[in-house]
Amino acid sequence: MEQLKTIILERRKTLRLTQKELAQKLNVSDKVISKWETGSSLPDITLINPLAELLGITVSELLSAKELSKPVLNEEVNLKIITKFKVLYFIALGLFIVSLLIFPFGNYLVTKNEEAIGMILIVISIIFLISSIITYLVNNVWFRGLYTKYFYRKPYDLVFYKYNLVVIDIVSITLYALTLMVNHLAFY
Repeated sequence: MEQLKTIILERRKTLRLTQKELAQKLNVSDKVISKWETGSSLPDITLINPLAELLGITVSELLSAKELSKPVLNEEVNLKIITKFKVLYFIALGLFIVSLLIFPFGNYLVTKNEEAIGMILIVISIIFLISSIITYLVNNVWFRGLYTKYFYRKPYDLVFYKYNLVVIDIVSITLYALTLMVNHLAFY
């Protein structure tokens, strides 16, 4: 627990809090904070969770006295990376939607004896679908690898999971729609 005092002191300074400000947030006196930082006393067990939250670390990090090198608050988020991920995501989504719109029209033309044009549209639809899948997978692998390697912070997690949950919903709806289309075509 020797490094506990160092963690409290360094995290407080990183977050630009005075002893008095930290004390007010924990409903203790600033002298108590001073004692923790000098190592003459330890925080009460009931204050461990609130102290860890205020310092922006987990309880286990606080108690295990791991060295923390990255500030939690006021972290810089690279908006260019997030924007590039979103743009590529929407490109993949657009290709996917276009492929879904072209395919039924091409199939309709094939059934109406316009086989040449219909087959061309079906092939274009399949190319768009494959391009969509490749763009989506490459974008996810790139973004996931980049933020895991360099950042691994909450803003990047939120963007990644938000857009991937949307994709799961879209794929589910699309599979349902394709099932309906195939059932409809089976009657012809």
